[in-house]
Amino acid sequence: LCTLAMDPLLIANLKMTRTKPTSPRATHPSQSRGVTPEERAATVEFRTFARNELSRARQKRGKLVFLERMEADVVHRRALSQVCSWRQNPENRRALDQAVDDHRPKSAPNGPRIVTLDRRTLYDGHDRTIEWPPLEHCY
Repeated sequence: LCTLAMDPLLIANLKMTRTKPTSPRATHPSQSRGVTPEERAATVEFRTFARNELSRARQKRGKLVFLERMEADVVHRRALSQVCSWRQNPENRRALDQAVDDHRPKSAPNGPRIVTLDRRTLYDGHDRTIEWPPLEHCY
C-alpha cells in the first residue's frame, strides 16, 4: 500500500479524478496500452485505491482539534479550487492524472514485459501531438 502522506493538492486531484472523468480526446500514457483515462477511473482497482486514500484523509481530519480542522478545511478548499482550474488545461490534466497514477500501489508483475517502440520515435513523448493555445493568448 501507499505509505506516503498525500498533500492537499493530491487529495483534491484524487477527488476530481474520481468524480469527474477526463476528456476522451486526452492522450495519456495508459492509452498506449489501450486504456483511456475514463476506463482507468472506472476500474475496481482504481476506485478501491481512491476510496481508501480519501477515507484515510477523512480519518486524519477527524483526529484534528477544532481550529486545526478549520485550517485544514480552508487549505483543502483552496487546493480543490486550484486543481479545478488546472484541470481545464489538457496538458495540466495529463500531469495531474500522472501524479495520481504515480501514488497508486504498483501491481505485481505477472511475467516478462515486452515493449515495442516505433523506429521513428527519438525520445519519450516524441509521438505526442502538441496542443497549442490560441494565438490571441500569446500577445
